Amino acid sequence: MRYVQASNATFIRHIMSDFEVIQWDSDNNCSIRKLADSQKTVFGVSKLKLVTPPAFNPASQTRTEGDAVLIDGVWTQNWTVTSLSIDARQTLLLEKAKKQKNAAFYSNVTIPFPADDKEIHFRNETDRANIGDKILKAFMQVTAGNGASSIKFTPVDKVEVTMTCLQLLTAFTALAEGKDQLFYAYNDVIADIRAASDTDELDAAEIALNDL
Repeated sequence: MRYVQASNATFIRHIMSDFEVIQWDSDNNCSIRKLADSQKTVFGVSKLKLVTPPAFNPASQTRTEGDAVLIDGVWTQNWTVTSLSIDARQTLLLEKAKKQKNAAFYSNVTIPFPADDKEIHFRNETDRANIGDKILKAFMQVTAGNGASSIKFTPVDKVEVTMTCLQLLTAFTALAEGKDQLFYAYNDVIADIRAASDTDELDAAEIALNDL
């Protein structure tokens, strides 16, 4: 249960629970539970009517609980939604962009397998080292004109995979090109966030970030 203390129609403070100890006067330092009803009246204690907090965008706004307001004789919870400053919003968007970029580049690596409904997943550094060695060998074989030769490895799912060197190198090259494009796209958005000087420019940068 939430309460407020007020003097007539003037809000004094929030009381967050029945157990919060408060210095009411020189003789009473206790929680609401230990006050008699007559004392609650003297000290101006009333129950607080809770309301649903308003929606807000954490990337561009803050939501804070303010002083309770007296509405039709009932002390009612009061929320305030405030727009962030340009600097504060830039800081939040840059943090979001960097986290999102890292997640995109350090998440699981997936290489299409040249057969129906199969993919090779690499989920950790050991798997990445494994595929790195295989790709280097595949590159050397393809360069030497032996692209049809087979190459085997076992990713984390413990299923042995066999591909030709050319198939593996082609699949990895396509993956790398996609990652390069994404890398530059993230850098462009981060640059736009840093350069933004007003709300409209930050809105546009946030939309671009969410679309990546």
